[in-house]
Amino acid sequence: MKLQITQWWMQDVSPGTELPEPVFQPGDGSVPARWTPVELPANLIHLLVQQGRLPDPYVDANTEAARWTEERDWWFAADVARPEGVAPWQRLILRFQGVEPGTRVWLNGRLLGEHPSALRPAEWDVTDHLQPGRNRLVVRIPALGELPAKARTLWAPYDQRRVLRREPQMRYGWDWGPRLVMAGIWRPVELVARGAVHLDGGVAVRTVQIRPDAASLELVAQVAGPVTPGTRLRVRLDGQERVLPVHAGIARGMVEVAHPRLWWTHDLGRPELYTLEAVLESPEGHELDRYTTRFGIRQVHLVQAPDGEGGLSFRLFLNGVPLFARGANWIPAESMLGAAPPERYRRLLTLAREGNMNMIRVWGGGMYEDPVFYETCDELGLLVWQDFIFACAEYPDDDPAFVREVEAEAAWAVKRLRNHPSIALWCGNNENDWIASQNTWEEPGRAFPGYRIYHQVLPAVCAALDPTRPYWPSSPYGGDDPNADEMGNKHNWQVWHGGVYPRRSHEPPRHDPSPEGVNFRRYQEDWGRFVTEFGIHGSPRLSLLRRYVTGPLTYNGEAFLNRIKDPNGNVKIEQLFAYHTGQPRDIEAYEELSTLVQAEGMRVACEHYRAREPLCSGALVWQLNDCWPGISWSLIDYGLHPKPAYYAVRRAFEPRAVFLAPAGTLSPFDPPAPPGTYELVGVNSLPRAWKGRIEVGRMDFTGRVLARRELEVELAPSQATRLGPAGLGEEGLTPAQRRSQLLYVRVLGGEEGGRSPGWATRLWDPGAVPARPPVGGVWLLAEEKELVLPDPELTVERREDGLRLRARHFAHFVRLTSDRDDLRFADNGFDLLPGEERFITVTSEAPWELEEVQVKVRR
Repeated sequence: MKLQITQWWMQDVSPGTELPEPVFQPGDGSVPARWTPVELPANLIHLLVQQGRLPDPYVDANTEAARWTEERDWWFAADVARPEGVAPWQRLILRFQGVEPGTRVWLNGRLLGEHPSALRPAEWDVTDHLQPGRNRLVVRIPALGELPAKARTLWAPYDQRRVLRREPQMRYGWDWGPRLVMAGIWRPVELVARGAVHLDGGVAVRTVQIRPDAASLELVAQVAGPVTPGTRLRVRLDGQERVLPVHAGIARGMVEVAHPRLWWTHDLGRPELYTLEAVLESPEGHELDRYTTRFGIRQVHLVQAPDGEGGLSFRLFLNGVPLFARGANWIPAESMLGAAPPERYRRLLTLAREGNMNMIRVWGGGMYEDPVFYETCDELGLLVWQDFIFACAEYPDDDPAFVREVEAEAAWAVKRLRNHPSIALWCGNNENDWIASQNTWEEPGRAFPGYRIYHQVLPAVCAALDPTRPYWPSSPYGGDDPNADEMGNKHNWQVWHGGVYPRRSHEPPRHDPSPEGVNFRRYQEDWGRFVTEFGIHGSPRLSLLRRYVTGPLTYNGEAFLNRIKDPNGNVKIEQLFAYHTGQPRDIEAYEELSTLVQAEGMRVACEHYRAREPLCSGALVWQLNDCWPGISWSLIDYGLHPKPAYYAVRRAFEPRAVFLAPAGTLSPFDPPAPPGTYELVGVNSLPRAWKGRIEVGRMDFTGRVLARRELEVELAPSQATRLGPAGLGEEGLTPAQRRSQLLYVRVLGGEEGGRSPGWATRLWDPGAVPARPPVGGVWLLAEEKELVLPDPELTVERREDGLRLRARHFAHFVRLTSDRDDLRFADNGFDLLPGEERFITVTSEAPWELEEVQVKVRR
């Protein structure tokens, strides 16, 4: 039911200022004095920009100009009409989907209540308060206020006040985004008509068993209110109708779906969806409540079992098929919460799917995302690792009121999201267990503020409301040190931040921020089982940054540094430059070198983790997206243009690939290998084997083939296969030869093989996935700063819908750029072997000319 509001008004006052009584009473529809008309929902900062009271916070250093908004009380008022056609047995529920913590709401001068959270809706029964004709709705959002004494005792970066306030934690600034705290009424306000007896959280649809001929589903609904005998739940699903009686406030029953169409990730099959319609009826047949949901028939299991390296696996299985989770971390799509349109969500998630990703992690410092996020993941076949909203801080689990609010929030989130087939796993927090282990290393194992939330409260909520999904206490978590290699999941911040691993819980944390300590070759020393964070900064397009910088944009200048929110982020990447490329001369060189280091670093990491499958079963890059036009770890910039690293990750995440890995980097138990030698590894993350022929070779940059072999290979399903030494004489090369030569792998042909009979893959339909042969690639033998690159003599020609590129000599890190924002390239940041030709599709919103595209090559 739509809330009938013709106009909202807004004003701000000093904290604690009381408004005159007439403001709270129904008026004649005219604008109250000193109030400004606004359209809601909308982000408060965005509204003030529209009104001319704030400059665009994304331009220059204007985020600081918005700090005063935290120091004011914000009032909103509207006249509301009581809807017609409300049945006598129905109640009217006023629901705010998203408001600030501490928000108070009045209706016709009566205080409905105060809501403590921005993370779950505020609801009040207004049936008896809505009058015929006009009604006045008034909302007060309080100023942020002083730092409470309780918060002073709890560790938290950015702002200690955040640990007491249930809200997106990143609003106080993070190391990739600015501080923009106030959001106002940033999600929809609605009026819901339902019976006094109603569904509490809809109907849970749980896949209990899947067989080739049928699936057994359990339907469970909690019913709130004074239930009378004869109350029933009528459900419609897949052409069936069933009536479930309500006993002790619960409606429960089993439904069989014949020949089920399963939900798969897009790389394994089709993400099939079903629709369930449910109507709660009174004994007299009155409709008390109605609920409709889309869901998928699928099962997800987390398996931890002894592995071949003396640890425990951490592997997800989808419908019995083992997965390698290939994906990235998601932060809110906008720093101004609520400002991202649905199209932005769909574009980012579509790019994730096109980037060969099958999992997105919703990071715990953000929020439970908008419905369009989860709906799109369902439709695209993307799994979601869902953190609860706790990140990098201590939280007051000794405060009963705070814990009760956490329970209410978690119950709301689980009920809201549990029918989405994309949700694969609930996770208690981001990094809090790991940080506590480092902060209290002299007292290993000591409980820390928040421990009870992640290890008792949240798992109990999940077990009661969503028992079919795995719950994991923290990210990272597992082993003596929560960031251990041998079990659980891991964050790799040795590269970039300089952390030194492994460590034990009784040892102090160590850091090595030197070039030797942070270079991306260190990824090849990571023996983690499932890596949920790793990343390197890369510049967005300079044209994007210049759009938000009014003055000069120079390397390490004031405007440049304002775009980097990670403390000393410019110094950190200079350590990577020192090791890999040498330092940039100017901002244009910074763009080239940072995107090159990011792309090659992500390639090295992703290939390494995948080459260890199934010992490693997941790699989630930090991070997929940006929330403002800054310089960060994102693969896709704020303007929705993929960086070269996105394409590097896409290539490394191909379901099947053949890699060359430095010998001795695939297991800590490998014997020492001669320096400079490589090993062939085939990865196959699909449940069907592949047999074929590959060519592996060594050539110089002019195209002269110096060594070459052809091999018959077989890639076993759902694992990496070690194919033996490269055998190209690479171990005996001189430094001068290594600077001017490369190794390559080509796939010459092959075909799909059989499936392993030991898996429950009878449920998997191989016909739902097009045959995908492995991909090869190019591997350089020296660091970028040492290479002696020739003029590639690159030719570029316009074709109907793209560009044809051909290189006479080796062309390294070919980048296509344009000042036109609408031009999109199907590939970027790639290498061309001597004599190789490639066609790159170009899409645009309007006709384009060859002169509008710049083709840049590493020299």
